[in-house]
Amino acid sequence: MAQSSIILELERAIESHDAQRRTAALSSVADLFKSARIQDVNDERLELFDDLFAQLVKDMTTSTLAKLSTDLSHAKVAPVKLVQQLAQNDSIEVAHSILTRSNQVSDETLLQIAKTKGQDHLEALAGRAQVNEAISDLLIERGDDRVIQTVTANVNAKISESGFGSLTERFAGHEKIAVNIAMRQDVPPRVMKALLTRATDTVRALILSSSPPETKQALSDLLKQCLNPQEIQRSVTRITAEARRAVIEVKAKGRLKEDALLEYAKKRMFSETVVALALLSAVPAELVESQMFTERSETILIICKSINLKWATAGTILCLRDNPPTPAQLEVARNDYSILSIENALRAMRFFYAKQSILQR
Repeated sequence: MAQSSIILELERAIESHDAQRRTAALSSVADLFKSARIQDVNDERLELFDDLFAQLVKDMTTSTLAKLSTDLSHAKVAPVKLVQQLAQNDSIEVAHSILTRSNQVSDETLLQIAKTKGQDHLEALAGRAQVNEAISDLLIERGDDRVIQTVTANVNAKISESGFGSLTERFAGHEKIAVNIAMRQDVPPRVMKALLTRATDTVRALILSSSPPETKQALSDLLKQCLNPQEIQRSVTRITAEARRAVIEVKAKGRLKEDALLEYAKKRMFSETVVALALLSAVPAELVESQMFTERSETILIICKSINLKWATAGTILCLRDNPPTPAQLEVARNDYSILSIENALRAMRFFYAKQSILQR
C-alpha cells in the first residue's frame, strides 16, 4: 500500500510543474535508490531508476542537483545515464562530486568533458583516482597552471611520453610543476634529462631539495651529466618511436605531402612535424630537431625552402620552435623566405652538410 502511494505521488510529481513537489519526489527516489543497495550493473532496476531520475531532474535547481551528485558519487553502482548527465553539467557545483569520486563515468564522457569543458571541470578530472593517458594528454593540452599542477601531482594519472615532452617544454621553469614532474616515478629518463637541462638554477635546487634521500645522489649525478655541453643536445630530443612509425607509415602509403606536414604543425604535433620535415627534405630527424631548439631560425627556413614549401607551412613550423618568433620576427622571416631561392637553399644545405662533416671528424 505504501509502495502504491509512493508510485502515485511520483506520477503526480512528474506531471506537475510544482518545483517543491518535484524536489520532494526526487529526494524520495534518491532514498529508494540508496535502500535498494544495487551492487550489479546488470540489475534491471538500474534502468528503472534511470528513467525515473531522467524525468525528475529536468529544471531542478543547481543546489538540488549538487546534492544528488554528492549522494550518487559514493555509490558503487549508479544509474548510468544520470551519472553521465550530472558529470557533464555546466555547473561545477553539480559536476564536481561525480567527476572527482564516481567510478561510473564512462571514458567517452570523460574525454568529451576534457575536450569541451572549462578549467574547473578539467581540474576535477585531473584529480580523479584513475586518469588514462588520452585524458591526461587533453588536460595537458587545454589546462591552465592549476590543472597542470593537479594532474602532475596525481600519481594515478597516467601520462604519455608525448605528454611528458609537452610538460617539459612548457613548464621546466615553473617551480611547482617542474618539481611535481621530477618527483613522479613514471618519468622516462629522457624526459628527466630534458627537464633538468632546461630548468633554471632555482628549479634545479628545488628538485634536488624535494627529492627523497635514496634518490638524491642519483639525481645530483644526472644533473651534472645533463649540464655537460655534449649531453645537452641529446637530452632535449622529444621524437618518439611511435611518431616515427606513424609518419613513416604515411610516407609508405604515398600520403606524406606538404598538406600532411602542415596538418601536423597546425596540431602542434612536434615529433610528427620534425619527422615529416626530415623525410621530405632527406635530412636526419635529429638534425631537424636540433635546429628547432637553436636561437636562430635560418636553418629551418633553408630546409623548408629546399623542398619548396609554402610560407604558410614554413611559418607554422617556425611557431613550433622552442623559442617561437614574435609577430615582428615572423614578418621578417616571411620576407627573408620570399627572397630566398630554392637554388640558394640547396647550396646552403650542401655547405651545412660539409661543415657538419668537418666538425665530426
